Amino acid sequence: MTVIITDMDMVLITMIMDMAAVGEIKEGSGTVAMETRAEIGETTVEGTVEDSAEAVKEETVDGTTALKETRQAGATALKETKQDGATTLTETKQAGATALKETREDGATADMTTITDTMKISAVGETKGRYDDPQDDRFVLLPIVMLALTSIWSNIIVFNFVLLCMAPPEAINSSNTYRNESRNDAVEISVSRFGAWEKSWITGAVALGALAAHFPIVHIVNKYSLRIPFFCFGLLSSITTILLPQALGWGYGWAIFLRVLQGIAFAGNFPAIGKFTSKWTYYKQNGMFVSTCVAFIQLSPTITNPVAGALCSSDIGWRWAVYGHGKITLIIFLLFFMFYRDEPRAHPFVSDIEASKIERQKSIILSEQDDRVPYKSILKTKAVWAVWMAGIGNFFCVNTIFLFSSAYFMYVLDFAVAETGLNAAIPSVLQFLLKLFCGFISDKIRCVNETNKLRIFNSIAFFGSTIFFITLSFLDSSHKQTCMILMSIATGFLGFSTGGFFKAGAMISGNYNHFVTGNISLTKTFTMLIVPFVVTGIAPANSAAQWKIVFYIIAAVLVATNLFFVIFINANAPEWSKMSEQPNVVSTQYRIFPRELQPDLKHTCSSPTIMAIDVY
Repeated sequence: MTVIITDMDMVLITMIMDMAAVGEIKEGSGTVAMETRAEIGETTVEGTVEDSAEAVKEETVDGTTALKETRQAGATALKETKQDGATTLTETKQAGATALKETREDGATADMTTITDTMKISAVGETKGRYDDPQDDRFVLLPIVMLALTSIWSNIIVFNFVLLCMAPPEAINSSNTYRNESRNDAVEISVSRFGAWEKSWITGAVALGALAAHFPIVHIVNKYSLRIPFFCFGLLSSITTILLPQALGWGYGWAIFLRVLQGIAFAGNFPAIGKFTSKWTYYKQNGMFVSTCVAFIQLSPTITNPVAGALCSSDIGWRWAVYGHGKITLIIFLLFFMFYRDEPRAHPFVSDIEASKIERQKSIILSEQDDRVPYKSILKTKAVWAVWMAGIGNFFCVNTIFLFSSAYFMYVLDFAVAETGLNAAIPSVLQFLLKLFCGFISDKIRCVNETNKLRIFNSIAFFGSTIFFITLSFLDSSHKQTCMILMSIATGFLGFSTGGFFKAGAMISGNYNHFVTGNISLTKTFTMLIVPFVVTGIAPANSAAQWKIVFYIIAAVLVATNLFFVIFINANAPEWSKMSEQPNVVSTQYRIFPRELQPDLKHTCSSPTIMAIDVY
C-alpha cells in the first residue's frame, strides 16, 4: 500500500518531532537540574549542619561560661546585698530603739507636764493639790509607819522595865515592901502584889488581849483598809499607857485591864505591816520594806530600855518613862493620820509615775465579792505553815530576851538599873541593824533561787543564834561583859530572819499578805503568852543555873522550827495568791493612767477584764 505524504503532512510530522525533542530536552534538563539541585542541597545541608553544630557548641560553651559568670556575679551581689541589708537593719533597729526611748521619755515628760495641780482622786472623790515631782514619796511614809509600830510595842515593854525600877533587888527590905527613892514623894507598893506569877500575868495580859482581838482586827483591816483602824489602835495604846501609873494605885485588876487593852492595840501591828507593804511597796523593794517595818521589834527596846533606865535612876522617876511613851505615841499617830493614805493614787504627794511604779506586778481587786480571803486554801498551804512555825521559833526567843533580859542582867549578872537599860538595848540594836542589812542584801542576791535564799537566811538566823545561846549557857555569870556580848550576838543573829520567814510571808501571799503576815502577829502574841510562865516556872529565883535551862529551851525551839521551815517552804506563789485567775481583776503591771483618764475601777468593770499599758 502506497502512502502519499503531502507537504502539509510533512509540516505536521516535523512539528511533532520537534515537540518530542523539546520534551526530551526538558526531561533531561529536569533530571540534570534535579541531580544538580540534589548535589548542591546535600552539600549545603551537610555544611549547614556542621556549621550549626559548631555554632551551637560554641554558643553552649559561651552560654555556660556566661551563666557561670552570671551566677557568680549574682551570688556576689546577693551576698553584698545581704550584708548591706543586715547593716542597714542593724542601723535601723538602733535608730528605732533610740527613737523609741526618746519618744517614751518625751511621752513620760509630756504626761507629767499635762498633770494639773488640782486632780480628782477617784478613791474618795475629793479634789486635792498634787505634786508633779516623781520622787519616791513612799520612802517618807516608811519611817512614819515604822515609828508608829515601834511606839505601840514600846508602850508594852516600858512597863516590864518599870516593874524592875519599882522593885530593884537592893530596894527590897525585910517587910516585903520597897521604896523608890528616885521620887520625891517616895512611892510604897507591896511586893506581894507584884510577885513573880503576878508579874507574869501582867505581861501575859497583853497577849490575851492581842489573841482575843487578832481575827477581828485582821477582818477590820481587810475590810476598811489601814488608815483609820490603825490610827484608832494607836490612840488606844496611847491612852492606856498614860493611865497605867494611875491604874497601879487603883488596884491590880485595873492594871490587868489596861494591859489587855494594850494587847488589843498591839494586835493591829502585823496586819498593818501586811497591808502597808502590799499597797505601797515596789515589788523589787519588798524585802527592804518588810525588813524595815518588822524592825520595830528591835527598835522599841533600843529606844525604850536606855530611856526608861535613865529616867528610873533620875529624880523624874519611873512614872514619866510611862507618860512620855504614851504622849509620843499620840504625836506619831497624828502624823500618821495626816500623811498616810490607803491607796498611792489617793495621796496628794504621790505622782502618777511613782504610783505606776508601785503598782507594777500587783493586782487590784475591783469587786467586793472577790475581796474575800481564801482561808481554806491558805490553811492548806504548807509554805504558809512553815512561815508561821518559824515565827513561833523566832518570837519565843525574841520575847524571852526582850521581856526578860533586863531581869537576867540585873539579877544574874548584877548590873545596876541604868546599866541594865543600856545593856538590854545592845541585843536589839545589833538585831535591828542586821535586819535592815539583810533585807537589802536579800533583794540584791541573784545567783541563788528564791526558795534556797529563804532557807539560807533563815538557817543562818536560827542556827547561828542557837550556837551562841548554847555557848552562853556554859559560861560562868562572873564574866559579866562576856555574857552580855554573847547574848547580844545570839539575839542579833535573828536579824537574818528578815531575809527568811518574814520575806517568805510577803512573797507567797500576794494580795492576802495582810492575813498571812498578820498571823505572824498571832505567833508573837502566842509566845508572849507562854514565855512569861515558862521563864517564871523555870527561873523563879533568876539564878544562873535556872537561866541555863532557859537558854537550852530557846536553842531547842529554834532548831526544831527552822527544820520545819527549811523542809516545807516554797517561794513560788500558790494558785490562790494569783489574782489574774479571778474575775473582775485589773492587772496593773507597767501602767500609767493620767488622772483625768483613769477609769472608775470599782464600778466600770462587771466582767473579767485585763487592762495594761506598757510603759517603762
